[in-house]
Amino acid sequence: MGRIGNLGLALTTRLVTVPPVGSLPPGHMVDLSGRGTTFVTDSGAPRGDRPEAPPVFLLHALACTGVLTWYPSLPALSKRYRTITFDQRWHGRGIRSPHFDLDDLADDVVAVADACSVDRFVVAGYSMGSLVAQLVARRHPDRVAGLVLGASTMRFRRGAAEPLAARAVSARLRLMAERKLRGAPFGTPLADISDANRWALAQFRSTSTA
Repeated sequence: MGRIGNLGLALTTRLVTVPPVGSLPPGHMVDLSGRGTTFVTDSGAPRGDRPEAPPVFLLHALACTGVLTWYPSLPALSKRYRTITFDQRWHGRGIRSPHFDLDDLADDVVAVADACSVDRFVVAGYSMGSLVAQLVARRHPDRVAGLVLGASTMRFRRGAAEPLAARAVSARLRLMAERKLRGAPFGTPLADISDANRWALAQFRSTSTA
Protein backbone atom coordinates (compact mmCIF):
# COMPACT_ATOMS: atom_id res chain seq x y z
CA MET A 1 0.00 0.00 0.00
CA GLY A 2 2.96 2.33 0.61
CA ARG A 3 3.85 4.69 3.47
CA ILE A 4 1.24 7.31 2.59
CA GLY A 5 -1.46 4.68 2.20
CA ASN A 6 -0.56 3.06 5.53
CA LEU A 7 -0.60 6.46 7.24
CA GLY A 8 -4.01 7.24 5.75
CA LEU A 9 -5.33 3.85 6.87
CA ALA A 10 -4.02 4.42 10.41
CA LEU A 11 -5.68 7.84 10.62
CA THR A 12 -8.94 6.51 9.18
CA THR A 13 -8.98 3.59 11.60
CA ARG A 14 -8.91 6.03 14.52
CA LEU A 15 -12.12 7.65 13.24
CA VAL A 16 -13.93 4.73 11.62
CA THR A 17 -13.97 1.08 12.64
CA VAL A 18 -15.89 -1.32 10.46
CA PRO A 19 -17.49 -4.51 11.83
CA PRO A 20 -15.35 -7.67 11.83
CA VAL A 21 -15.61 -9.51 8.53
CA GLY A 22 -16.01 -13.07 9.79
CA SER A 23 -16.67 -15.69 7.14
CA LEU A 24 -17.85 -14.72 3.66
CA PRO A 25 -19.82 -16.84 1.16
CA PRO A 26 -17.63 -18.33 -1.57
CA GLY A 27 -17.25 -16.06 -4.58
CA HIS A 28 -16.04 -16.38 -8.15
CA MET A 29 -16.18 -14.67 -11.52
CA VAL A 30 -19.30 -15.51 -13.54
CA ASP A 31 -19.84 -15.03 -17.27
CA LEU A 32 -23.22 -13.49 -18.09
CA SER A 33 -23.75 -14.79 -21.64
CA GLY A 34 -22.32 -11.98 -23.71
CA ARG A 35 -22.99 -9.18 -21.21
CA GLY A 36 -19.61 -9.49 -19.52
CA THR A 37 -18.26 -11.02 -16.33
CA THR A 38 -18.78 -10.08 -12.71
CA PHE A 39 -17.85 -11.28 -9.23
CA VAL A 40 -20.66 -13.23 -7.53
CA THR A 41 -20.97 -14.65 -4.02
CA ASP A 42 -23.56 -17.33 -3.27
CA SER A 43 -24.30 -18.71 0.18
CA GLY A 44 -26.03 -21.77 -1.23
CA ALA A 45 -29.18 -23.36 0.17
CA PRO A 46 -30.00 -22.28 3.75
CA ARG A 47 -29.34 -24.70 6.56
CA GLY A 48 -32.40 -23.54 8.48
CA ASP A 49 -36.04 -24.59 8.38
CA ARG A 50 -37.10 -22.55 5.29
CA PRO A 51 -35.89 -24.48 2.24
CA GLU A 52 -38.89 -23.13 0.30
CA ALA A 53 -37.92 -19.48 0.81
CA PRO A 54 -36.96 -17.68 -2.42
CA PRO A 55 -33.31 -16.67 -2.88
CA VAL A 56 -32.43 -13.07 -2.00
CA PHE A 57 -30.36 -10.88 -4.31
CA LEU A 58 -28.58 -8.12 -2.39
CA LEU A 59 -27.75 -5.04 -4.49
CA HIS A 60 -25.05 -2.71 -3.24
CA ALA A 61 -24.66 1.05 -2.87
CA LEU A 62 -22.82 3.47 -5.13
CA ALA A 63 -19.00 3.19 -5.02
CA CYS A 64 -19.18 -0.05 -3.01
CA THR A 65 -19.10 -3.74 -3.81
CA GLY A 66 -21.65 -6.43 -3.08
CA VAL A 67 -19.83 -7.88 -0.09
CA LEU A 68 -18.73 -4.48 1.26
CA THR A 69 -22.33 -3.23 1.49
CA TRP A 70 -23.86 -6.41 2.86
CA TYR A 71 -21.21 -8.47 4.68
CA PRO A 72 -22.42 -7.59 8.24
CA SER A 73 -25.86 -9.02 7.38
CA LEU A 74 -24.78 -12.06 5.36
CA PRO A 75 -24.32 -14.57 8.23
CA ALA A 76 -27.82 -13.96 9.64
CA LEU A 77 -29.53 -13.83 6.24
CA SER A 78 -27.76 -16.94 4.98
CA LYS A 79 -29.20 -19.00 7.83
CA ARG A 80 -32.71 -18.54 6.40
CA TYR A 81 -32.19 -17.64 2.74
CA ARG A 82 -29.93 -18.36 -0.17
CA THR A 83 -28.20 -14.98 -0.45
CA ILE A 84 -26.46 -13.78 -3.60
CA THR A 85 -24.40 -10.63 -4.08
CA PHE A 86 -22.53 -9.39 -7.12
CA ASP A 87 -20.55 -6.36 -8.21
CA GLN A 88 -22.63 -4.11 -10.46
CA ARG A 89 -21.21 -2.43 -13.58
CA TRP A 90 -18.08 -0.36 -13.06
CA HIS A 91 -17.98 -1.37 -9.40
CA GLY A 92 -15.40 -3.73 -7.93
CA ARG A 93 -14.96 -6.64 -10.31
CA GLY A 94 -18.17 -5.92 -12.20
CA ILE A 95 -18.81 -5.56 -15.93
CA ARG A 96 -16.81 -2.94 -17.82
CA SER A 97 -19.15 -1.52 -20.46
CA PRO A 98 -18.98 1.52 -22.80
CA HIS A 99 -21.86 3.16 -20.91
CA PHE A 100 -23.34 3.13 -17.41
CA ASP A 101 -27.13 2.85 -17.39
CA LEU A 102 -29.44 1.73 -14.58
CA ASP A 103 -31.61 -0.27 -17.01
CA ASP A 104 -28.55 -2.35 -17.88
CA LEU A 105 -27.85 -2.87 -14.19
CA ALA A 106 -31.39 -4.14 -13.70
CA ASP A 107 -31.06 -6.58 -16.60
CA ASP A 108 -27.72 -7.74 -15.17
CA VAL A 109 -29.56 -8.91 -12.04
CA VAL A 110 -31.70 -11.25 -14.11
CA ALA A 111 -28.62 -12.40 -16.04
CA VAL A 112 -26.93 -13.32 -12.74
CA ALA A 113 -30.10 -15.14 -11.65
CA ASP A 114 -30.04 -17.11 -14.89
CA ALA A 115 -26.37 -17.98 -14.39
CA CYS A 116 -27.18 -19.19 -10.86
CA SER A 117 -30.22 -21.21 -12.09
CA VAL A 118 -32.62 -19.04 -10.06
CA ASP A 119 -36.14 -18.44 -11.37
CA ARG A 120 -37.94 -16.16 -8.88
CA PHE A 121 -36.17 -14.20 -6.18
CA VAL A 122 -36.47 -11.40 -3.67
CA VAL A 123 -34.42 -8.36 -4.66
CA ALA A 124 -33.12 -6.14 -1.86
CA GLY A 125 -31.26 -2.93 -2.64
CA TYR A 126 -29.53 -0.26 -0.61
CA SER A 127 -29.13 3.31 -1.96
CA MET A 128 -28.17 2.92 -5.64
CA GLY A 129 -29.09 -0.73 -5.30
CA SER A 130 -32.62 0.26 -4.29
CA LEU A 131 -33.05 2.16 -7.57
CA VAL A 132 -31.83 -0.86 -9.51
CA ALA A 133 -34.15 -3.11 -7.48
CA GLN A 134 -37.17 -1.01 -8.47
CA LEU A 135 -36.19 -1.27 -12.13
CA VAL A 136 -35.81 -5.04 -11.82
CA ALA A 137 -39.36 -5.25 -10.48
CA ARG A 138 -40.63 -3.00 -13.27
CA ARG A 139 -38.74 -4.61 -16.16
CA HIS A 140 -38.97 -8.23 -14.98
CA PRO A 141 -42.07 -8.54 -12.76
CA ASP A 142 -42.40 -12.26 -13.47
CA ARG A 143 -39.02 -12.90 -11.83
CA VAL A 144 -39.47 -10.85 -8.64
CA ALA A 145 -41.04 -12.53 -5.60
CA GLY A 146 -40.47 -9.59 -3.28
CA LEU A 147 -38.85 -6.17 -3.02
CA VAL A 148 -36.90 -4.66 -0.12
CA LEU A 149 -35.67 -1.06 -0.38
CA GLY A 150 -33.24 0.76 1.90
CA ALA A 151 -32.15 4.45 1.72
CA SER A 152 -34.34 4.75 -1.36
CA THR A 153 -36.43 7.18 -3.38
CA MET A 154 -38.87 6.94 -6.28
CA ARG A 155 -37.94 10.24 -7.93
CA PHE A 156 -35.16 12.82 -8.11
CA ARG A 157 -37.04 15.85 -9.35
CA ARG A 158 -39.45 18.15 -7.53
CA GLY A 159 -40.54 21.01 -9.81
CA ALA A 160 -41.59 21.35 -13.43
CA ALA A 161 -38.35 23.17 -14.37
CA GLU A 162 -35.98 20.55 -12.99
CA PRO A 163 -36.27 17.70 -15.54
CA LEU A 164 -34.62 19.61 -18.42
CA ALA A 165 -31.82 20.91 -16.22
CA ALA A 166 -31.26 17.49 -14.70
CA ARG A 167 -31.04 15.85 -18.13
CA ALA A 168 -28.55 18.44 -19.38
CA VAL A 169 -26.32 18.17 -16.33
CA SER A 170 -26.48 14.37 -16.19
CA ALA A 171 -25.60 14.07 -19.89
CA ARG A 172 -22.49 16.19 -19.37
CA LEU A 173 -21.45 14.32 -16.23
CA ARG A 174 -21.99 11.01 -17.97
CA LEU A 175 -19.63 11.92 -20.82
CA MET A 176 -16.96 13.11 -18.38
CA ALA A 177 -17.26 10.08 -16.11
CA GLU A 178 -17.28 7.49 -18.90
CA ARG A 179 -14.20 9.05 -20.48
CA LYS A 180 -12.36 8.82 -17.15
CA LEU A 181 -13.63 5.33 -16.36
CA ARG A 182 -12.15 3.82 -19.51
CA GLY A 183 -8.65 4.67 -18.37
CA ALA A 184 -9.09 4.86 -14.61
CA PRO A 185 -7.16 2.56 -12.27
CA PHE A 186 -8.92 -0.02 -10.13
CA GLY A 187 -7.60 -1.54 -6.92
CA THR A 188 -7.41 -5.22 -6.07
CA PRO A 189 -9.67 -6.62 -3.32
CA LEU A 190 -7.86 -8.44 -0.52
CA ALA A 191 -8.35 -12.12 0.24
CA ASP A 192 -7.11 -11.61 3.82
CA ILE A 193 -10.06 -10.61 6.02
CA SER A 194 -8.21 -10.60 9.36
CA ASP A 195 -7.89 -6.79 9.30
CA ALA A 196 -11.44 -5.57 8.65
CA ASN A 197 -10.49 -1.94 8.01
CA ARG A 198 -7.74 -2.82 5.53
CA TRP A 199 -10.04 -5.32 3.79
CA ALA A 200 -12.89 -2.78 3.58
CA LEU A 201 -10.59 -0.09 2.21
CA ALA A 202 -9.36 -2.45 -0.52
CA GLN A 203 -12.96 -3.29 -1.40
CA PHE A 204 -13.76 0.41 -1.63
CA ARG A 205 -10.70 1.12 -3.77
CA SER A 206 -11.61 -1.66 -6.20
CA THR A 207 -14.16 0.80 -7.65
CA SER A 208 -12.62 3.69 -9.59
CA THR A 209 -13.12 7.15 -8.07
CA ALA A 210 -14.25 8.33 -11.53
